Amino acid sequence: MDPRKSSSLTNVQEYAPLRLEPSDAGRVLTVLADAFADAPLTQRVVGGSRSRRVRSTRLGLGAQLPAAFARATVLGEGGGATLQGVLVGAPPCAHPFPPPPLAVRLWTAARQGFAVAGRWAELFERLQTRRPADPHWYLALLGVAPAAQRRGIGSRLLRAWLAEVDAARGSVWVETDEPRSLGLYRAAGFESAGELAFDAVPIWLLSRAPRRG
Repeated sequence: MDPRKSSSLTNVQEYAPLRLEPSDAGRVLTVLADAFADAPLTQRVVGGSRSRRVRSTRLGLGAQLPAAFARATVLGEGGGATLQGVLVGAPPCAHPFPPPPLAVRLWTAARQGFAVAGRWAELFERLQTRRPADPHWYLALLGVAPAAQRRGIGSRLLRAWLAEVDAARGSVWVETDEPRSLGLYRAAGFESAGELAFDAVPIWLLSRAPRRG
């Protein structure tokens, strides 16, 4: 049995998430596109039908995923061929990830629509200006497939990654536009570091101070 394909365990002490690899990219994109299709920002920036938002999100994340696998920790939960949740967490100075090649960026923007791609780029630049100046860990993505939500998957993935962060005595930064996620982050020790609005959608900025591992 592949040791990285550890199954989910109910005992928190024994829980070991899947350590995902580039060969898992297709499954990762399926989960994340489904998870973020109904997020407030996705609905505002992309708009249209849910299938359109899934497709657009998959395109945008797909362009960034190779760099994420190269520079960050990618964790998942799910048995067999079914992946249910994914976390992408970057160590200090690893994020923002290097941009994909120009040809990939142009192809992605054309498929998403240049207006949509431009709005995402504008949002990214605004978020960058609010990030801490000191080195910090960054929670880039945490998504759970809608059919698997409210089962503790996001909490388990977050707890597993934060154990790695705490072992390094690191601080963490995350942004979220999803009000339902605030309780999850606050329960994990995150505190408010401000807010901003993008196209009238509120975005919460959250930080977590270093802890002893």
